[in-house]
Amino acid sequence: MRRLSNQLIATRREPPADASAVSHQLLARAGMLQQAGAGLFTVGPLLLRTLQRLEAIIREEHDALGCQELRFTHLQPREPWEASGRWQTLTEDDPIMLRTRTRSGAELGLGPTHEEQAALFAADGVSSHRQLPMVLYQIATKFRDEPRPRSGLLRTKEFTMKDAYSYDADEASAAQTYERLAEAYAAIFARVGLDTLRADADVGAMGGTMSAEFLAPAGIGEDFLASSDAGSYRANTEVARAALVAPPAPEQRPMSTVETPGATTMETLQPFVPDVPPERMVKTLLYGITTAEGGQEVIAALCRGDRSIDESKLAKATGAVEVAMADAAMIRSATHADPGYAGPVGLAEDVRVVGDHAIAEVQGFVCGGNATDTHHRDVWWGRDVALPELADLDRVADGDPAPDGGTLSLTRAVEVGHVFLLGTRYSEALGLSATGPDGVERPVWMGSYGIGIERLAAAVVEQHHDDKGIVWPTAVAPHTAVVVSVRAGDPDQDGLAERITGQLLDADVDAVWDDRDARPGVKFADAELIGFPWRITAGREAAGGRVELTWRATGETEVVDADYAVSRVAEDARRHRVRLNPR
Repeated sequence: MRRLSNQLIATRREPPADASAVSHQLLARAGMLQQAGAGLFTVGPLLLRTLQRLEAIIREEHDALGCQELRFTHLQPREPWEASGRWQTLTEDDPIMLRTRTRSGAELGLGPTHEEQAALFAADGVSSHRQLPMVLYQIATKFRDEPRPRSGLLRTKEFTMKDAYSYDADEASAAQTYERLAEAYAAIFARVGLDTLRADADVGAMGGTMSAEFLAPAGIGEDFLASSDAGSYRANTEVARAALVAPPAPEQRPMSTVETPGATTMETLQPFVPDVPPERMVKTLLYGITTAEGGQEVIAALCRGDRSIDESKLAKATGAVEVAMADAAMIRSATHADPGYAGPVGLAEDVRVVGDHAIAEVQGFVCGGNATDTHHRDVWWGRDVALPELADLDRVADGDPAPDGGTLSLTRAVEVGHVFLLGTRYSEALGLSATGPDGVERPVWMGSYGIGIERLAAAVVEQHHDDKGIVWPTAVAPHTAVVVSVRAGDPDQDGLAERITGQLLDADVDAVWDDRDARPGVKFADAELIGFPWRITAGREAAGGRVELTWRATGETEVVDADYAVSRVAEDARRHRVRLNPR
């Protein structure tokens, strides 16, 4: 018999002062979470039960595909990471890997991810295409030297992750496995009650040929999802593109210079060239970047006058570790002009110029003249200035035309899952190969698939809460039902509550009895804050075998016979059955 009087329940009225995310506030108030340090948390017994349920659902969906569970080492030697080329990247260029040394001087990394170990493990056992496809996965602790931990469990230094690794003999098979895992992800998120959308994403430091994120709309989200109302296009704004219409080219005229005193923005420039729309202007923004090798470089980033530069895209296009707007001194050195008059014609030779793809279709344009209070007009690529290197730099916005013919809208979202088709990068570096049907040995195609467990729980809370507390979906609640004795010690109420709890447990329903000697209001408030899906209350009609049955999701309460309450809750539990198997 599970009793709340035997459990550590430490609810509080106010959230921690630094808790900005709703999930952090409510989990802390419910006594499920305690911060131990920046990005470090102690998970309480109730939240641990939810995490175990999430893990159980993830295991069920992976095992149904024939995936095999294993456990990689947390401490990883330096050498495999050097072989893949990521040691420098993750310890110096973008230092997210926590490191340590043994007493003998060997340098080790605390794994933020396990592609190298996954390739090495498979290399020992895989030799033929007949053993493939294969998927290995683990649910284990990961570490990340997160520079800005925030939003509770959404961005931490230590976390639990399910990471899976797929192995295929060729690209076509690898793409099929990638889709099967992506479909399993969609099933997982549906089962835990999370509203998610699959979106195209950047491959980032992982590398590979394609990548997709599963994004859960939430106000605290650090990602932005660009989705089309036509329904077929969704992408993280880091890779999203608008289907811009090229402006019609004017009649060719010689390039000329226009005096534009004080015109340092598109808005103040327009009156000087009223016949030229913003989409036929080219905006030039100067940035100072830090390269992966530690060098400094000045970049001129070009986009249409009616568009903006996405700095994360600029960093990707230039290989920059850090991007910052150039200061006035850097601008004057590159343009010989005050800020606001930069343009592609006559820039200093040591300035690298990168333009968004859309500028290639703009001719007869207006741009900065690289002289204070001047602009050039009727500028043509190839005639007056060379077309620069092109990349995706454009920042998409609400209302942009989508590639599928619809209209884009942007939504804040939390990334809860990420899938990558890695290709052969890691297998080539670490000696993972298999012979094909023709007897020729080739590198194995790999994929990588991740879900953060605590982040997933936090995302569920972000989507499932009200002004009273958490509203856990049945499948992931710490307990499916709480049975409340209104007055602890009352023989009729306690007797009925104990009987109901026993019946629920016999029916394989995860129920707990709130037998605490506390005021009814406290018990009800705790039940709502913690978010048990069902509350069965044994009160004034207990002697007659009647109880109040309350469904947390709607607050709907009805007085019913105790046996009916048990059957109703048991039916809901069966529909969302999750077998807890803590490991």
